[in-house]
Amino acid sequence: MKKNKTITCLILSLFSIFIASPILVETVRADTNNSPYVSISNIYPENRSGIYRSQPIVYFTLTKHTNHIVNFTVYVGNSSANTTLLIGSQNNATNGTYHYPYYTATSYSEQYYWRIHIDVNNTEINETYYFRIWHEPIFPLTNSYMLGIIGLFGIIGLLGFISIRRK
Repeated sequence: MKKNKTITCLILSLFSIFIASPILVETVRADTNNSPYVSISNIYPENRSGIYRSQPIVYFTLTKHTNHIVNFTVYVGNSSANTTLLIGSQNNATNGTYHYPYYTATSYSEQYYWRIHIDVNNTEINETYYFRIWHEPIFPLTNSYMLGIIGLFGIIGLLGFISIRRK
């Protein structure tokens, strides 16, 4: 009986360390360009991210660093259809946040992308961001929630292991 409790406690501890911990890894953001003319920030959806909403509104913030004329276009697509659609453009863009609906992003687990193509001072800049749409979870798996679960499993496993070792 003592051996079974020890194994159970060790499994709970190992679960909290090796299985649940990778869930907390943040999404990796794509490198924004190093252009002297313009920068892109406040990107949604971010590169290699997962979102819970189909037909998302893609957006980004454009910041001009010079007085050059900036034109851009926004394209979307998915990996299986191998198609690209234009969903927005702006000539002589100013500093600001731009929003465009992505109506064709509706399938769960499908990989989608959106691309910003910028023309400024005879220079072309392209940024592409990939994401997937996930099913809405039964309960939200936020980082603080997952930290609580991981901590709970770790504490239960550790206390069980200590109490068994004392007997």
